[in-house]
Amino acid sequence: NIDFALCLDSIGGLFSDPAVPDPTLYVHSSKPAKDPALTRLISVLNASSTAQGVSLQLVHKKINISDTVVSWEHEQFSRKRILAVTLSRHPSHAPHLRSSVLDRTVDKAALKKNVEIVANALARVVFDLESTYSIFSGSYGVNVPFLEAWVDMAGREGRMAAHAAVASKDKEKGSSLLDKAEQVLKEISSEDNKQTFTLDQTRVFYVGGTSTTLLVYTVRPLSFDLAMTVAVLAYLLALLILLQGTQEAMKTLSEIVFKGKGRRQKRP
Repeated sequence: NIDFALCLDSIGGLFSDPAVPDPTLYVHSSKPAKDPALTRLISVLNASSTAQGVSLQLVHKKINISDTVVSWEHEQFSRKRILAVTLSRHPSHAPHLRSSVLDRTVDKAALKKNVEIVANALARVVFDLESTYSIFSGSYGVNVPFLEAWVDMAGREGRMAAHAAVASKDKEKGSSLLDKAEQVLKEISSEDNKQTFTLDQTRVFYVGGTSTTLLVYTVRPLSFDLAMTVAVLAYLLALLILLQGTQEAMKTLSEIVFKGKGRRQKRP
């Protein structure tokens, strides 16, 4: 049984807008704000974010059941009638905001603040606390070196499904990103459970964990080609003068040039 699902999207930063004085996080939901369970969850997240100086805004978007592609992660749970929201720094699911072939810079200070917001919100829900006191602060706060180490490691690892779950041939077993995350969960929690999801074959673009070598070639600049062209022409001209003499060589060059011009003028 799942009471609710809190999905995280792009929390390595905060949304900033000159028109909005405070940094903002957005809660995307498929249910209207009138739902009692959603109201309780939003109030808890709002209390945690306010304590961190971050404003929270609810964005309601209905699910298009006929669409096979979901806009937010929580929609997979909402389709099964499970209370779910996505916490994101992006106000919209627009592709240009969330998609890139390159890694964006992670704001580690903002990530730490967002982790504290999520942790305190979950603690209030689990222990049914009404107080706005921040539980995860001080000695119970976020371990910054630990968080930064994970951010750096995730930035060096491939995140596509095959590489994240399976170690490459050059690495020993258990060294994939998901294996390391599972090891940490086993060390710090009394119970951990990994659920495996099978992706639709129409959506799998990469199969297997493989490694390859990227070759980068340095080519000569354009100036080198121009210099070589001039040198070859000078050599041919010197050879022509040596064989025919200066006057005959000039006549030969004139005939070649004028014949070429005459052919261009005769073309319709």
